[in-house]
Amino acid sequence: MATRTSRARIIVWLFCALYILSLLFVVVASLINISQHPAWMGIADVLVAFLLVGVMIALAVLTQGKVNPRAEHSSYRVYRWLGVVPLILLALFFLTGEAINWTTLLPGLAWRVFVLSYSLPFAFELINSSAAA
Repeated sequence: MATRTSRARIIVWLFCALYILSLLFVVVASLINISQHPAWMGIADVLVAFLLVGVMIALAVLTQGKVNPRAEHSSYRVYRWLGVVPLILLALFFLTGEAINWTTLLPGLAWRVFVLSYSLPFAFELINSSAAA
């Protein structure tokens, strides 16, 4: 059972690392001029996105789509904090105006928030079940 536990932890950490990397891509892309985007950046972003979605699916498969109430509660607490993000983005919009490429940032954040929202309960389930093992 130790191998399943270690595999679960690795997948959760991999998800976290890929998610942060993916967020960095969209933030950097929205802050620099489109003409200055290196070609490799778009390719790397798409590659990381595919890997992230693959790990998201792996999280769901490993938990068999089942989540206990403790994982749901933990996810809910994170969702409450994530609810502040639109307010922060609104403040940034008013403060920075066109300094941020919003047509790049908002769609990029939208699908990443979906991935996080969908994956959080599964990740917490794996963390909780591996801690109990």
